[in-house]
Amino acid sequence: MAIMLPALFTSCDLIGKKSDNKDNSEQQEQTTPGETDKTVPGDELTEVPVPDNEKAAKIIAKFNQGPAINNIDYADALEYAEIYLSLTAENLAAMASDEKTQRDAAESAVQEVEKQYPYNAELIQILYQAAALEKTEGGLVPLNDDNRARFEALVLSYDQIGKK
Repeated sequence: MAIMLPALFTSCDLIGKKSDNKDNSEQQEQTTPGETDKTVPGDELTEVPVPDNEKAAKIIAKFNQGPAINNIDYADALEYAEIYLSLTAENLAAMASDEKTQRDAAESAVQEVEKQYPYNAELIQILYQAAALEKTEGGLVPLNDDNRARFEALVLSYDQIGKK
């Protein structure tokens, strides 16, 4: 995920631009935030990605009606879950703290993220069901190798939070 997002933003940023073989870091340092005539390469990377609630709701509705879920849906569900984890990982780790005020603050922060992005738990359940499949069952297809690897990495990331 960390490698994918910069590559995605970089490729999107370069579409339609002519390369003049200048160093992007040099150009970025010379551009000030108030300039309006050009976009600083890499500005998109400073924004924190957020889970797409609309896609998540569609995946869950599709699952509940079908369940007819495919690997494109799994990839979207994984993206939602990965971003959700990035928004909550520090607070989830802090919830294991011995200090009550730190635990309470972390729990409150996680609850706030949960209010904004309420679909994570349901998407994780769908992904677990898909990971358990070896063949298509009732419209639910098994995870492809890429999605399976991403899901395993996500599960490992959650497991690592408790060990930190």
